[in-house]
Amino acid sequence: MVIVDFEGFTSSGEYRQQSYGDLDIESCCEILSQLVKRGWRLTAVNCFRTDGRKGTALPIEAFTGEPMRNSIRQLQREWESLIVAL
Repeated sequence: MVIVDFEGFTSSGEYRQQSYGDLDIESCCEILSQLVKRGWRLTAVNCFRTDGRKGTALPIEAFTGEPMRNSIRQLQREWESLIVAL
């Protein structure tokens, strides 16, 4: 399971700190991108796995309001093919 903690301003300008969890990072990124599409302005995003590994800050510029799942999976396929080639 993956958890994202995020901060930002809603479309009405209200500041919020919230968390969202799902089975994979792609799903979490999709939700954040949908929020941006609906007018949110993110100021911070941190991603954590529930297995106790260290969290990672994600670049807020990546969340443009456009779907992300296919792009993330394509990137994964590319780096997996590079690893196999080594």
